[in-house]
Amino acid sequence: MTRPQFKRQGMSNLADGTYRIIEGPHSRMPAGALGRCRKRPTPSNCIVFKDHLKNLVYNTTLLDHQNMMKKRGLTLNIHQTLVLRLRYIAEYVIRSLNEFGWAVVDNFLGEEHCQFTYK
Repeated sequence: MTRPQFKRQGMSNLADGTYRIIEGPHSRMPAGALGRCRKRPTPSNCIVFKDHLKNLVYNTTLLDHQNMMKKRGLTLNIHQTLVLRLRYIAEYVIRSLNEFGWAVVDNFLGEEHCQFTYK
């Protein structure tokens, strides 16, 4: 018994008699739009990732931060610099949480700790 030999677009006949499906762009869509062919985008397509390394607080060390404060005319000891740096980081985190949502943090930290952090 032999298989019928037919050739359809998107299929190729292998040597052992099986068929391999080859996906390609649809005729009504341009080739560049193949990645955007879903009616509803997946959540990973909608997420706008933020590069936190562009934030100055994450790119500098504590001593660099202290030197920047000295250049601005603020003479701070290492403890005061650490407190100020942690305050900058906390403000940045709170701003990001307000922008992107608190749901994940609530589950991770617990409701009471999250409310304390928010205050």
